[in-house]
Amino acid sequence: MNNNSKTCFKWVEIINIVILSVAFITLFITGFLIQNDDKNMILYYCGWVIWVLATILAFSPNFMFKKYGGVDEGKSYVNTTKLVDKGIYGIIRHPQYGGGLYVAFSLIFILQTVISIILGIVVMITSYLSMVFEETRLIVKFGEDYKEYMKRVPRVNLLLGFIRKIKRKKLK
Repeated sequence: MNNNSKTCFKWVEIINIVILSVAFITLFITGFLIQNDDKNMILYYCGWVIWVLATILAFSPNFMFKKYGGVDEGKSYVNTTKLVDKGIYGIIRHPQYGGGLYVAFSLIFILQTVISIILGIVVMITSYLSMVFEETRLIVKFGEDYKEYMKRVPRVNLLLGFIRKIKRKKLK
């Protein structure tokens, strides 16, 4: 990749992050400002269950990377030196992005407004793109080990991740 394409790629990534951030913040704000009194209560409660699980997912890297990622004392959890494939990282590759994606999905169920659907979809698309951009960096950082990891563990599909993890355990 030449310098012009690297610069262009970087700008696309920055624009994606800006859109993701604005859409996510706007989704939260509209939740307070726009009310739907005619909610489907089953969707509403399912949304809250998804919210709780998504929040746990979103914060799990803070602990997993510090425990298994070879992070130096006093450094941020993002400064990993080892590929982590234990715990939640043995089920999905991107629990933090996945948590954000699932929070957006949960807010669609909780808020049940047209604007929450539109913003939630924007958040989900830009979260997905952020995962793809991140994987490009991780392949450079960890090489073939990360490519093998990508074959074993799905991006954010929890159900598929659990099924694959169970199959791997049975093969051992």
